Amino acid sequence: MRQSGLTLLEVLVSLQLLIVALLAMLPLVRLSTSALAVIPTASAPGPARLRTLATRYLEAELEYLRSFPYARFRSSRCPMSGPPPLPELRRIPGDDLLDGEPRLPEEFFAAEIEVADEPVGGAVPDGCGPRRVVVRLYRTAEDAESGNPFAQAVLLRARR
Repeated sequence: MRQSGLTLLEVLVSLQLLIVALLAMLPLVRLSTSALAVIPTASAPGPARLRTLATRYLEAELEYLRSFPYARFRSSRCPMSGPPPLPELRRIPGDDLLDGEPRLPEEFFAAEIEVADEPVGGAVPDGCGPRRVVVRLYRTAEDAESGNPFAQAVLLRARR
């Protein structure tokens, strides 16, 4: 007569296989717990979050600058009439924000907006040639001092 169930030997072999499988997974558990230790918190965003914030700010700033007519970007040599041109170099924070200008994300130290002649087109006789607007975003004070931007974007403006 045959009895149903497991023998002691079968139970020991199955426990031994289970222990080997768990020991094989131990490096994965260590790796996942160390990865959890470096997950950014809300006070210290990770690199992907910083890139997203930088991209959103640069897009918003460029869209804001696109709303201005060329006369706001002209050089001081350009005899065109109109509103006063923007300064050649603005620093945010530091210089006041213009009406409706996007605010600098708190995760960044500063932004710099530089307006200069576009060098590709060559010199224009009346000084009203194409202008290059560069928006640079700095993460830290050291980056700003060394001129090493975290991200930057360029806008070209020309007289129509």
